[in-house]
Amino acid sequence: PRLAGLPRPWLGILIGGPSSPIRFTAEDGSRLLQRMLEIRRELGGSLLIAYGPRTPDAVREILARGLEGDAAHRIFGWPPQGPNAYPALLGLADRFLVTCDSANMIADASVTGKPVEVFMLTIPGYLSRFSTRGLGLSIDARRRQRQRRGLAPDWLDRLRDAVVTRGWMRPYRDMRDFLHILEQKRMINAGATTSGRLIQEQEIAIVRQRIAALV
Repeated sequence: PRLAGLPRPWLGILIGGPSSPIRFTAEDGSRLLQRMLEIRRELGGSLLIAYGPRTPDAVREILARGLEGDAAHRIFGWPPQGPNAYPALLGLADRFLVTCDSANMIADASVTGKPVEVFMLTIPGYLSRFSTRGLGLSIDARRRQRQRRGLAPDWLDRLRDAVVTRGWMRPYRDMRDFLHILEQKRMINAGATTSGRLIQEQEIAIVRQRIAALV
């Protein structure tokens, strides 16, 4: 009922925040605003915008200013005022624009079976092998970079794999790995040819088999 007066289609815009190594700058916020308005000019309809707890204040301000006086949008802030609108947006929106920082939000939108476009934020260059953040972290970053490029593991890659397998080093979370898989599976934009729901079913089947094997 809160959305009944808005013209369709409804574009659900799911906005996260900085997530190492991904940044979320004011420039990203301006580009996101432009992309939202481009989609609406192309398709018509309304913008349903949901912020997360990590969404920078600067980005919220940019979107609020850019949409001031625009009647065809609703903003659902964080923390939620009253019932959390996020599950309703997943069920009601006709398509989605999701920032690339959150695997959860991308997955939630993808398994709805509706068109999903992933909005790319600022991603810095790779760490060098002599990064001030530590040699172990740099070796891990190097391994991930080479793996995404499809290169066969060399002796340093095998060393990294060995110490990870033995529990001597814990790999850090890198959203670039996840985004690389999305791109490979042709799921990175609204013209995606692979169903997120199909991949979900396949992955659940794999997990089920592994649990059965353990039992």
